Amino acid sequence: MLNERPRDGMVRPYRPEEDEADVLQLRATVWGADHPHTDARFLSWLLRQNPVREGSGALTRQAGQVIAFAGLSPRMMSLNGKVIQAAHGLDLMVDPFLGGMLSGRCGLKVSAAWARFATDQGFSFGVVFPNENSFRLLTSGRLQWRVILEPHLCVRPLNGFSARPNFLSRIPAWATRLGTAMLSKGIHLLQRWNKTPAGRLVELVETDERLDALWMRASQHLKTAFVRDRRYLNWRYFHHPIYRYRFLGWEIDGRLAAFVVTTTRDILGLKSLLIVDALSESDDADLLSAIIRHAVRQGARDGLELCAAQSCEGHSLDQALSKSGFFTVPQKYNPKRFFLTGLVLSPEGNDALKPDGWYFTWGDMDVV
Repeated sequence: MLNERPRDGMVRPYRPEEDEADVLQLRATVWGADHPHTDARFLSWLLRQNPVREGSGALTRQAGQVIAFAGLSPRMMSLNGKVIQAAHGLDLMVDPFLGGMLSGRCGLKVSAAWARFATDQGFSFGVVFPNENSFRLLTSGRLQWRVILEPHLCVRPLNGFSARPNFLSRIPAWATRLGTAMLSKGIHLLQRWNKTPAGRLVELVETDERLDALWMRASQHLKTAFVRDRRYLNWRYFHHPIYRYRFLGWEIDGRLAAFVVTTTRDILGLKSLLIVDALSESDDADLLSAIIRHAVRQGARDGLELCAAQSCEGHSLDQALSKSGFFTVPQKYNPKRFFLTGLVLSPEGNDALKPDGWYFTWGDMDVV
């Protein structure tokens, strides 16, 4: 019957009106009630206010309580010059009190149903940034998500470390201090060799119609990337309910030629400036490097200790970070490794599994 109440253990699509409060309760159980994402504003922003269309997900209940959930945030993706719809999977959660075997079964059922629901909704490709708990599940033979990229952590010291970050824990403290001082001097000398390109730095306090024109120019040299048009950027950064961002642009003859988005957090035990997004109208790294160098100088004046970014080898952001004095942390010392995994939901998404040409920034995830 159409009005029959769902049975315990049956997986069904997420319905905001009746499920939101219980999903938030599960979030509090899994991550803690004080976690910033255990907030109705965050979940509403993530799913209900999404500019592509309303988000969804998959969940299952037991005795009336949500015991497993996987969220789906719609994204637009540029792939080989064509725009397709991508399903960003996030917040895969299973009640920790279920126990190992039952927890694994619930996670598997919800994840498999998520892929079916996403296909039924017309998405061509699935994207998930799994954590340590969900990585083995998603990439198992049952679910068959595939690793596309493993971004690396790029860092640059600013005012000296008041506490050593995790990736330097194996190095003696005196060596860390000496190395940091020498590195800072070397970076300062390197900066003197970098030429400032034509144009000027601007800060955007609200979205600008020129962002659409910038995206159109930039997308011509990007093979695979999430769409960064004005509508998306307005939602992702200017209207985020919890975090605050600075939006720095580079203006040439009145047009917006590049932008960099930053935020501040405590990371690795240090007061840090995070480079979370960036886009340039060309694959030349000079414009992004000029903006990043400005952001770094401002961060140092504000008393921050570290600047960090996630990047992938070979694209313009990675080159810009290198030109701006960042160095790559070897993966074996990376305290928190991220993976971009993908799942083909229709044939037009096949090429998104190829790592070559993917453009990634930290802001493509929902965690910063």
